[in-house]
Amino acid sequence: MFLGVQRKHLLRAGLGSLALALMTSAASAGSYKVLHDFAGVSDGQQPSELVADGAGRLYGTTFEGGSQGGGTVFRLTKTGKTWTVETLANLTGGVQGGVLIGPSGELYGTTKFGGSFSSGTVWRLDPNGATWTLTTLHAFNPTGGDGFYPSAGLVFGKDGLIYGTTMGQQPQDGQQAQQNPMYGTVFSISPSGDASEYALLHVFGGTDDGQFPGLGRLAVDKQGVLTGTTELGGTLSDGTAFQLTPPRKHQTAWSETVLHDFGALGDAVGPFTGLVRGLDGTLYGCATWGKNGIGAVYSLNGTSEKVLYNFGDQANDPNAASICAVTIDKTGTIYGTANGGGANAKGALFQITPPAGGGTWSETVLHSFGAGDGQSPSAAPLKRGKMLYGTTTLGGAGGDGAVYVLKP
Repeated sequence: MFLGVQRKHLLRAGLGSLALALMTSAASAGSYKVLHDFAGVSDGQQPSELVADGAGRLYGTTFEGGSQGGGTVFRLTKTGKTWTVETLANLTGGVQGGVLIGPSGELYGTTKFGGSFSSGTVWRLDPNGATWTLTTLHAFNPTGGDGFYPSAGLVFGKDGLIYGTTMGQQPQDGQQAQQNPMYGTVFSISPSGDASEYALLHVFGGTDDGQFPGLGRLAVDKQGVLTGTTELGGTLSDGTAFQLTPPRKHQTAWSETVLHDFGALGDAVGPFTGLVRGLDGTLYGCATWGKNGIGAVYSLNGTSEKVLYNFGDQANDPNAASICAVTIDKTGTIYGTANGGGANAKGALFQITPPAGGGTWSETVLHSFGAGDGQSPSAAPLKRGKMLYGTTTLGGAGGDGAVYVLKP
């Protein structure tokens, strides 16, 4: 599989047989509960990130499983103390990114494969009474110079268009393809799927500006500037943080700037899951490699990058075997997951707290995943009030992944 070939570090995973509906133990710094165990064909497997609507309902996707074998779109609704799971759509192309909720409750997302050219799609899912209607907005066509293999979630821009990335892009000229193969793109598309409003904003060159924008959504600021990361490439070949600025007056093209080249001595390496923005505009991310070789959390302020915490500085720390991802709340506290490490070597949910008056950031492992309660999380948790909601791609009662909630 294209994505797996490009990763430097392999996913460490194993399936367990012990089913736990509720875990509150020495492995958790708080109360941890499994809300749903996925069961493959019936409702999907390998769930990704969660998002919530105004009513507190949780939405997500699975990469595989469902009646079509190519993943599902699901929703969890809480009534009293009970969570009910609905499958809103069965897909054929595999979804690695989550959903984007539109202003009328419609959902947008991508499939990594499938579509008319077997290279991925952008889709919209509209509520229609008790059912949902699935519409393909765009089918990626690599033979026409288009991108392919979209793997991240989508975002709305300041202009109301939808923005996303693809992992690959195939040049039309054969010689150029040999010199500049499949490094990825940034694209925009109308929520209606109007073909005249679809555009490639940037095609990655591989060496200078990076290659393979990964699983993370683009970060959008109030001026419509897009910021993201690539897993590899850049001057040190260990990934980049990039910025795309909308065309100014009398301009037609977006301008791309490399904010940081990862990989210097002591720096983070392999930022695979994008960036999140704090209230002061500072960006935060997680990389698969750091000082101790098992991952690091970093900040980016303009072109100034700083490693905040290296996994492995404490016992039972997370291990970003191939994926770690973070989010940040209003207090500036960072929450995240890594798909390896923890007390059970099945992955960990962690918290990184900013220093009160300068100094170092402090890290706490909130939960060490075990096979029965989920393992190998691949997306950052969703913070709502005092609760953290998230998914694991493996483990759970049936080994197909789980949705969890934790109150730190």
